[in-house]
Amino acid sequence: RGDTVVAVWFTAPENAPAVYAAFSTDGGASFGERIRVDDGDPLGRVDVELLPDGRAVAAWLERTETAAEVRARPVGQSGVMGASVTVAETAESRASGFPRLALAGDEVVFAWTLIGESGGVRVATLRLGK
Repeated sequence: RGDTVVAVWFTAPENAPAVYAAFSTDGGASFGERIRVDDGDPLGRVDVELLPDGRAVAAWLERTETAAEVRARPVGQSGVMGASVTVAETAESRASGFPRLALAGDEVVFAWTLIGESGGVRVATLRLGK
């Protein structure tokens, strides 16, 4: 958005998984410090949407005791983050794919895959706070 860019990535050096975000205000020529956005046990499969106010919403899969969850959280360029939100439960297998985000007016639209007989693509929205 203009010269503002946000990148989100999954990494797991030495079996220590993490999801990070970093912002650029010069069109991607340089990035600020990385900001850890996950809740402690991420599986990865990230996406991000840059919001009109300069914040971003990052999404990833987080491992739980029984399966995995599609989670999201707002994050600002200064590192200030909102609470994570569980969008939906899903399988942790690769067949569950990658959740995707899109901005639609004042909502973020999430799409993800449920596997199994009653599976398919599911959609949810999250209204953005002002």
